[in-house]
Amino acid sequence: MRRYRLIWDFMVSVIGEKYRTKQYSFGKMDINVFFMQLQEQDDYVAGWSDSTVKKIGQVLMKIQVENEYLYDLKADHIDPVLLSPILERAIADNHDERALPAFNCFLGEDV
Repeated sequence: MRRYRLIWDFMVSVIGEKYRTKQYSFGKMDINVFFMQLQEQDDYVAGWSDSTVKKIGQVLMKIQVENEYLYDLKADHIDPVLLSPILERAIADNHDERALPAFNCFLGEDV
């Protein structure tokens, strides 16, 4: 996430928001909406071909499966994840608290 801004934005704005709102349904539509919003905000992304967007969307789905957010590519909801307290503390110590919702972790919030 820290290495690639696109993944950071997706994990925080899509996955983190789903955990925050307890709306666990998930599918390709979520990825499509993410890209539509991103294309509205960024002219560079707006210039990406449909095949580029599709491929990146496939990569985002695969990342979700590999990291056990999704059971498989056909899953229709994200699974709960548990963040170790050591990793949570390391993220906070690194001043990356904005990333915590992507791990279903909300410091100081009653969610």
